[in-house]
Amino acid sequence: MASKDDAKPGDGPRRPTPTHPPYAEMIATAIRSLCEEGGSSVSSISSYIQANYAGLPSGHDRLLPFYLNTYTANGLFMVSGPDHYNLSLTGGHQQQDGGGTAAAPDQPPPQP
Repeated sequence: MASKDDAKPGDGPRRPTPTHPPYAEMIATAIRSLCEEGGSSVSSISSYIQANYAGLPSGHDRLLPFYLNTYTANGLFMVSGPDHYNLSLTGGHQQQDGGGTAAAPDQPPPQP
């Protein structure tokens, strides 16, 4: 018979599946909707997300900067000032073609 000491770390209660969209989508929607000159601040992005999406994790305040940094490093967003973010001109969707040059994005970047 297995004892409590034999329990594996992943055997605990499962977290419910989030009801909100992925963070990349929520952040992009917030930046588009806020349409702030010079980019949107972390606090305004957070406020928008909290006001428009239910079921956010309790660690949202720690997760948002993590995701912003990750998605910025991946080219989805860009830093437009201290703690201010904007949508990337490429949208993070540029891929390399066989010749080693960047392929054109699916859609042209939005005009300011």
